[in-house]
Amino acid sequence: MYAPVAPRAREVIADLVARGQYHFTSIPWGQRLGYLLDHVGAGDKAVLLREHVRKRARNFAKLLPAASAEGATRSSDWRLYVNADIETEA
Repeated sequence: MYAPVAPRAREVIADLVARGQYHFTSIPWGQRLGYLLDHVGAGDKAVLLREHVRKRARNFAKLLPAASAEGATRSSDWRLYVNADIETEA
């Protein structure tokens, strides 16, 4: 299963995170967003989000909520089951 991430979406999301405008989101949403930002090379934009997730995430969330986490790798940085392959556009 692949989830495409559009280049422009990366920029917009990274900008929101860098400005700290993620506080209204759920913790699992933040876990997924942070992982995706790291995955596309924009992890430096997620410093504040990483701190937020580390303080508040009590459980591992699934990257793809509708899919099984069985056999998925785990991202300890984001407390996330990586249960999908991510394909980025250049």
